[in-house]
Amino acid sequence: MIFRGGYVSFHDSEKRQPLAVSYFLKKEYLEKKVKPEFAFMADPKLGAGKRAEVSDYAKTALVRARMAPFNAMRREREIMRESFYLSNVCPMDGGLYSGQWRELERKIEAFVLEGKPAWIVAGPVFKAKKQPKIGSGVWVPSHFYKAVLFQKADMSFGTAAYLFDNRSSKKRLNDCAVTLKELEEFTGLEFFNRLPSQAKSYAEDKKFLF
Repeated sequence: MIFRGGYVSFHDSEKRQPLAVSYFLKKEYLEKKVKPEFAFMADPKLGAGKRAEVSDYAKTALVRARMAPFNAMRREREIMRESFYLSNVCPMDGGLYSGQWRELERKIEAFVLEGKPAWIVAGPVFKAKKQPKIGSGVWVPSHFYKAVLFQKADMSFGTAAYLFDNRSSKKRLNDCAVTLKELEEFTGLEFFNRLPSQAKSYAEDKKFLF
């Protein structure tokens, strides 16, 4: 686990990328935007051979996709700088990144700007029978996910979950929505496990659309 000012990265040194990145968003975080001034860089907390390097992405059409998005990390200079570390980045198809993935990021931001704070977890999934790699050994995910937890006006909790193939697609964003329970079954991960069991049970079977 790598703790940063704006996010936590659960990093896998074999795959050389995060398995999950968790961050919290509230309206005030999105209203302040400092000027962008950094470039992608290897994470200094990780040793060579256990991290992705900038050169790993030099000869691939895949893009460097931040799991904690740039626009959500612009409230302070240091938080923004840390979002450029490759421990916050996975190799993603460019069509997905500029399509449904970016659309979902914008919709979550709009939701939060309405005064609805959210806890978000995003990351890759590896389901390929023959694992592709780029550069010096960065694994290429077969899928990506995003899970969102929010609290409603009546103080009950709601969840949203999305699952994407790591390729260009003409699918509508809503067609990529799943329940949190379905996402947990697909990824083998458990999300928001500190919620009271009754609250999570109520929220995880419902499909929420942004």
